[in-house]
Amino acid sequence: MDLKILLRSILKEKIKNLLIVSGLAIGFSGFIILQMLINIELSYDTFHHDHSNIYRIITVLKSEEGNQSIALSGGGLKDYLSESFPSIKSVTHFIPIYYGVKVVTNTESLVEEKGLYVDENFNDVFDFSIISGESKSMFSSVNAIALTRSLAIKYFGNVNVIGEEMSVDDGFGTRTFKVTGVYDDVVENSSIQFDFLVSRKSYKHWDKLLNRANKNYFFTYLRFENALSKEDKTYIESNLDDRGGRLNHDSHLKKTHFLQQIQKTHLDTAIEYDISDKTEPKQIYILWFISLSIITITSINFINTNTIQSASKIKILGMAKIFGHKNPFAKILVLDSLLKSLVALFIAVLLVVFFNRSVFEQLFHFKLYLPSKYPIFIWMTICMAVGIIGGLIPAYYLRKKKTVDIVKGKILITDGKYSNLKLTSLIIQLSIVIVLMITTTIVIKQLNYIDNKEVGYGKTDKVLIPAPQGVDNSSYLEFITRAKNFHYIKLIGISLDPFYAKYRPTNIKIGDNNEIEAKVLYNMVNKEFIPAMGIAMKKGKNFSGIHSSDTVSVIINESASKLFIGKEILNTIISSDIPWYNNKKFRVIGIMKDFHFESFSNSIEPLLYFCIPFEDFAGDITIKYENDELSKLRDDLSKVWKSSGIETPLEMESLENAYTATYRQQGLLSNVSGSFTILTLFLSLFGLFAYLKNNIEFKTKELTIRRILGATTLHIYYNLNKEILMLFFISIVISIPVGFYICTKWLEQFAYHTTIDFDNFVVPVICTLMIIILIGLYELYAILSQKTTDVLNYE
Repeated sequence: MDLKILLRSILKEKIKNLLIVSGLAIGFSGFIILQMLINIELSYDTFHHDHSNIYRIITVLKSEEGNQSIALSGGGLKDYLSESFPSIKSVTHFIPIYYGVKVVTNTESLVEEKGLYVDENFNDVFDFSIISGESKSMFSSVNAIALTRSLAIKYFGNVNVIGEEMSVDDGFGTRTFKVTGVYDDVVENSSIQFDFLVSRKSYKHWDKLLNRANKNYFFTYLRFENALSKEDKTYIESNLDDRGGRLNHDSHLKKTHFLQQIQKTHLDTAIEYDISDKTEPKQIYILWFISLSIITITSINFINTNTIQSASKIKILGMAKIFGHKNPFAKILVLDSLLKSLVALFIAVLLVVFFNRSVFEQLFHFKLYLPSKYPIFIWMTICMAVGIIGGLIPAYYLRKKKTVDIVKGKILITDGKYSNLKLTSLIIQLSIVIVLMITTTIVIKQLNYIDNKEVGYGKTDKVLIPAPQGVDNSSYLEFITRAKNFHYIKLIGISLDPFYAKYRPTNIKIGDNNEIEAKVLYNMVNKEFIPAMGIAMKKGKNFSGIHSSDTVSVIINESASKLFIGKEILNTIISSDIPWYNNKKFRVIGIMKDFHFESFSNSIEPLLYFCIPFEDFAGDITIKYENDELSKLRDDLSKVWKSSGIETPLEMESLENAYTATYRQQGLLSNVSGSFTILTLFLSLFGLFAYLKNNIEFKTKELTIRRILGATTLHIYYNLNKEILMLFFISIVISIPVGFYICTKWLEQFAYHTTIDFDNFVVPVICTLMIIILIGLYELYAILSQKTTDVLNYE
């Protein structure tokens, strides 16, 4: 009997049921997509077996200027940890191949950039999926290399390549490497990314760096046999600090260490010199807020609309109770609601599959994938709980009514208690919508601020060309010389490190008597680099191009000039141990205005430019060209690149694109938050429209009588919408402080950010108000278009 009643009610109101299920499915799909995105960010490195037992060493450099946490550590830590702490199962350390390698084939030479020099214990600590090869001995020999599936297919056409040979130049000349292993492609949610791994015995300087116990060159990871207790963790860290203190003889810079679980690395943006992309945790909080907002509004809408629709069933349920059905309300209404929820969930899953390919991959350039069973179970439970609650609420209120009242068709919404609950739910909906609109406005405003802020150099009309690995200097310099002959190329700057890079740190001492010590960043450039970038000089001069004088000179930025306390900056002598230089003293010849060479999350740090010490140095190139010549530039440079005898492909990127990449995560958040705010707004409007439509059904007779008695159109509109307008003003009081708090916290991640102004709140509020007014006008039109006689006769 329950099933018959249920099917009869569904078939009787097909259109209403379709609308309710559609709204629920859209809400579920938005919630699931955002949860999948959040799950990706929170699941980094959890694919490793017992990932909670894997840690890495973080080095904290302490100085008078403050503390700096870096992902690098000294080479001697591996043996010390293995020998000193029995609870450690294995320790590995590796060094990124920062400039990539050149792979020479019969037909061409290609550069592969994502590689690591690893030791023999790499596979003992990590659980990257191995397709073939012996994990224990994979990196035990000289010139051993392991490839990922994609790289193996790229060079050999299949993955059965154990024992195959490759000609590889890793900066120490072309050598024959033997393939000793093949990995599956590294998953996206891994903080350690690679396309190939090379045995540490193949790296010429490995032992030299290993013996510099007080220098930080290695990424060191360790796996414990069992879960690490807080006491054991503290004990190991204190012993590392004691050891570091004995080895550290630098009076200015002290070192401590701490252990960090591998799954925490992705969201820790405070760690410097890391090899993985980071996500600011505040980004995750906003995504959480949006996803919870969507499921909250979806739930409220469904419960309200489903409760309203239950009014159409109460007569038949009342009759069922009269004819002996013990409890028709709970069973029928819950079953009806749960069925709608399950159908909506099924549709939502189909929508997610479709959106993953057509939206996230195409528009957001982000691929979603299903997580483990546990999150999916939670999401399904939430969706089903919405369905059950959507049936229990009307059943709860109906069971309190007298059977005779139910049979007469007493409407559920007339219950004062439920009316208050409904009004509260509408306040929540409106508040969420306004908060999301405020948040999205600030996110977009911050991105526009980054786009338009003066960065201290010219972003347009410049391209960056990274120095290719394994290229003969004479061929590379020939390319540069020939490129200068193009009339539309104005300047060619050369630098040791790319413009957007984690610059190398060094310690300097200022003054002839070394009165001031400080830690700074540095790069090496030629005389054309500063004018090519459009960096303005505040005082002094650029390098002259006279090699002997330039190699004893240094140019600093404004932030570095603040270190020269009580000194005349120009012509002051600084001392520093810079590689490739025999001399250790440099004279300050110029001060550059501060410019942004990192993302806006970072403050501008003290930066020094030394002149490249070799006349035939081949480094990264910055080309300044005339407007509207980019396509021609690409074609001409590609021809010259090949004719100069350079075998690797030409890589070229506009400075604007490189700049945009510095805030890629914020851009993704902007697109996602904007899109899903619109979705949330749609869902809220759906619920609001349903509320007003239901409101009309109960006020039609009253408003018609008012019309007959001479009420004006404005008076009728006021009586129709006064309740929702009152709720709107209450929601403003709630949403503005909440929105201000969320935006303030999000902006804290940026060292340079926009301001939160009055109009950032006014625009969302006015937009929401206009939508409410327009919906009210539509409903007013629906009332006025009815004939009074028809309404009164029906009533």
